[in-house]
Amino acid sequence: MVVEALFQPRLKEVRPFQVFLFEALCKMGSPLFFGGLLFFCLLFASLPGMSAQAFSGDLADSGTDILSSYILNHNRVHLSRKQAWKISREIVRQSALLGVPVDLGVAIMERESAFNPMAMNRDSGDYGLFQIHYAFWKKHFARKKGSRLWPLSFKDLYRIAVNVRVGMMIIRHDLLLSHGSVYGMIGLYSGRKGNARNAYVMGVLANEERFRLYQQKMEALARLR
Repeated sequence: MVVEALFQPRLKEVRPFQVFLFEALCKMGSPLFFGGLLFFCLLFASLPGMSAQAFSGDLADSGTDILSSYILNHNRVHLSRKQAWKISREIVRQSALLGVPVDLGVAIMERESAFNPMAMNRDSGDYGLFQIHYAFWKKHFARKKGSRLWPLSFKDLYRIAVNVRVGMMIIRHDLLLSHGSVYGMIGLYSGRKGNARNAYVMGVLANEERFRLYQQKMEALARLR
């Protein structure tokens, strides 16, 4: 299932430099097209860090072992290794697609649901890993099937891939609205005000630091082996 953001015009689309260059060359007309295409291909190959490789499945397979281990050790619902791996892979994948830091997504997810894909807040109507507030966000997202868009149901938010994509897109959206301020972004995501907002932000930042320390520890242990 592909989930699209319907508020896309409010976001700055993040695309590799080569895509913009390729589009510009195409607009210059057919005489320069093939030469431009060749130049584009050479540039694409010479800059792997900026290429579409960042959006491939291979990247989503890297670095997930430590993250899935962290999820297994910090969830409250006794997830299976398969579930933890799926959650970690989706976070890494959406991080690559959307440019949202993995540790920020992990910290918010841990604060919201403690990595429980079936978490639900009956009072507020929040669902899944990122506790998506369905009543508000349902008008901003849709399922894409072929050329048609279909409304996103609250049941869709129990699916790991859907919830992680929606959650990471909301984080990206809030990062842009807060002009890159992580503190401001977390506050926007919380939807709280005053002391409750500050407490939420500090809790997420504490989660982020805990994950970073865990990551450093596991990497250090791996080097010793």
